[in-house]
Amino acid sequence: MAVYQFSWAIPITLAPAVLTALLSLSPVSMWLLLAGGVACSALTMLRLEPRLPARAVHARTPEDPEETDDRRAAAAETQKAGVD
Repeated sequence: MAVYQFSWAIPITLAPAVLTALLSLSPVSMWLLLAGGVACSALTMLRLEPRLPARAVHARTPEDPEETDDRRAAAAETQKAGVD
């Protein structure tokens, strides 16, 4: 959990200083850095996709139609209990 938290905290902390420094050099350099980051992230996701489990890549579809009916019934019961 700490690694996940650091993956958000470090960029949030560094981004304003780095982007402001690049913006002071030239507005184009800031946008080039951001575009490069997006392109790098997209390529990483494309290379990572085959290694991810199917449920992380594709929308979950129930294999058993009864499973869907059971979930709907459970959701209706929960909703009904919340109203009463």
